[in-house]
Amino acid sequence: MGQPVVRLYDLDGLALIVECPSGVLYTNQAGGVFCMQPIIEGVLVPLGTECNMEEKLDAFFATRAIRLNSDDADSLDIILPTPEEPYVVTPTFFLEVDRGRLDDSMEAWLYVTITACPDEHMVAYSSDREGRLSDITTLSGLAWSPDDQPEIGSHANLYPFSGFGRRSAVLTWPNSD
Repeated sequence: MGQPVVRLYDLDGLALIVECPSGVLYTNQAGGVFCMQPIIEGVLVPLGTECNMEEKLDAFFATRAIRLNSDDADSLDIILPTPEEPYVVTPTFFLEVDRGRLDDSMEAWLYVTITACPDEHMVAYSSDREGRLSDITTLSGLAWSPDDQPEIGSHANLYPFSGFGRRSAVLTWPNSD
């Protein structure tokens, strides 16, 4: 018997498939009218529907062929972290396009790199008027401070996961065809 496969055809909003050995394969209909069925092993992280990011990505890919080029990647690297009012960040603020996987990227299946994420999952914290976090309690009980990971910036409490570090992933959403 092969590995289990989860079809994401009825996905609502954005999701990130973090590439790692999990024993579970994920697939989605992608590539617009080409109806491709890419597949990857990993773990699924729902990212939601905030900031109209799905609509922005659909609009971007409406005029693109299946394969992306470096100019497309540059444009997407502006779209992914740019929030709209009243949001402070997008659900994709910690992602950048994986330049090494442009040929494999397409509508609803975008290879990205997680630029950073907290080493520890925060279950409680305090923040001051400037948004600096303190009195952080982590799930593991280990001490953690944003100063330990300056690459995280001021949004450590907004990451939907922890402990993955910089790694490859696929950003996926419902195919628009």
